[in-house]
Amino acid sequence: HGLLLGCQQPLPSPYEEVDYKEDITIKRAAGAHKIASHMRNEGWDIEVVDYWLAFTVEEFIELINSRITADTVFVGLSLTFSIYGSLIDKANQFIRLIRKYHPHVAIIAGSKNLYVTSGLKVDYHLTGYGEFGLMELCKKILGKEHSLVMTQLGRSQYVDCDKNHPCYPHKDLSVKYEERDFLLPHEHVTLEFARGCKFACKFCAYNIIGVKGDYTRDMPSLGDELKRNYDMFGVSNYYVADETTNDSTQKLREIADQVRQLSFMPSFSGYIRADLIASRPDDRELLAEMGMWGNFYGIESLTHKAEKTIGQGMHP
Repeated sequence: HGLLLGCQQPLPSPYEEVDYKEDITIKRAAGAHKIASHMRNEGWDIEVVDYWLAFTVEEFIELINSRITADTVFVGLSLTFSIYGSLIDKANQFIRLIRKYHPHVAIIAGSKNLYVTSGLKVDYHLTGYGEFGLMELCKKILGKEHSLVMTQLGRSQYVDCDKNHPCYPHKDLSVKYEERDFLLPHEHVTLEFARGCKFACKFCAYNIIGVKGDYTRDMPSLGDELKRNYDMFGVSNYYVADETTNDSTQKLREIADQVRQLSFMPSFSGYIRADLIASRPDDRELLAEMGMWGNFYGIESLTHKAEKTIGQGMHP
């Protein structure tokens, strides 16, 4: 019913002139697999094909002709960050091929904001957490009753999911990979512990900030997801998508409890606030117990006045 295509390009280095040409990374498109899992739970048959921009024209034509049928409603393009250079041209060439061979399908691009997908010549752009918004869009495409809120954007149409079809907080954040995803044991895949951030730093462009209450996922489902990925594919390495992984001691404690029940030790990497490590030193033990080895720290300033101005008051 739907074909989701995921791909990422290395981010350009600000320090040197690097021509990435049509290089892509080996990181899976997190949004595509999350959307696929949600839609399968709703009864849709969804396949995800990563690395589609590494295909030749001949390979891409073979792909779409072997997957798209009369029952296919849409082809979705999932981007985490913008693609640039010749890869945009290649993506639009492949979009034209979808229209040429299968004009009945809708072509939809999704990402965190409109800037990321604006260069793609698609029918619809979705931004934000898109599970609910995409379902409403599919109802519209199929001529069913829907509650979709959409804006005309040139020749395309735009759906702001976080504003009009919010999917947060969300307890079911599981991603269920399938055999046809061909995951390999050495891969790092993306995982969510929670959706939203309780902080409201002045510079932050993330949509879901300043949230109140418990916005973590259903924790038993976390243990199930980790176990399933290890049993099926041997995968134990993860990128954590949370804006602030260590925002709550209780959250870390619950994650560590799930990890202790596993027969293997997972490895996580993600965003950590250094001031919270300083103010809550006991959290370090929980981070170690859960396998949070890759820590990305945002040190916005070492000037106290500047820190207070952006909402981070601890003295450097």
